[in-house]
Amino acid sequence: MDTRPAKRARVERNTCAKLISNTQNHKAKDRAVPSKAPRKPAHHKAETVEPVPSDFSSRAKSQWKIGPHVSAAGGVENTIINAAKVGANAFALFVKSQRKWTSSALTEHSISSFKSRMKAFGYSPSHILPHGSYLVNLGNPDSDKREKSYQCFLDDLKRCEELGLRLYNFHPGSTVGQATMDESISLIAECINRAHKETQNAVIVLENMAGSGNIVGSCFSDLGKIIEQVDDKTRVGVCLDTCQSHHANLSKGSY
Repeated sequence: MDTRPAKRARVERNTCAKLISNTQNHKAKDRAVPSKAPRKPAHHKAETVEPVPSDFSSRAKSQWKIGPHVSAAGGVENTIINAAKVGANAFALFVKSQRKWTSSALTEHSISSFKSRMKAFGYSPSHILPHGSYLVNLGNPDSDKREKSYQCFLDDLKRCEELGLRLYNFHPGSTVGQATMDESISLIAECINRAHKETQNAVIVLENMAGSGNIVGSCFSDLGKIIEQVDDKTRVGVCLDTCQSHHANLSKGSY
């Protein structure tokens, strides 16, 4: 008897059984719910520790007050820490961006932190000299541009008072080639008188300049003429920039 057809039938049945089994396995895998990935451990933000004077080297105790212009990055209150890091017993700072007409107001946190750090680190307001914006030109004869400068200037002064600082140093200005030196000097004095009326006790400090034609303050007589026209002379002073006086070829005798 020929059994070959029956053999082929068994092969075909076995093949179909394997295909059905594989198909069922794939469907079972598709229905399987993937296991959840393990949770990552939570990272807790480290608490900020308030710096204290003992964290830094002791500052030199001297009648001479020496220090650099320090960064206010991250908040004006950080200037005190940056000064302490280098052992300064005095320092200069910007109370806002020196290259923008407007800046965000000082926060209550920055103001309170600045004052508390001033006390903790033993810095005196009389040994801190804020520097004004580089954009300000109170000698500009264009009334609109001068008013823009004045508002920036006044904002700086009010920030100083918020921080408990009295001194404020700035570059007097320029004629921009459109006024005489004496005309610009009078405009600067007018702005100072106006600012005195709009602030409480800020002392405006005039900085001498290197000078280049239209710049006011390259000789001390310029600063003297401004002061002559300021009504409240108890609230105006002079900052001697020795680098700029050297550049302007001012001799020691002219100091």
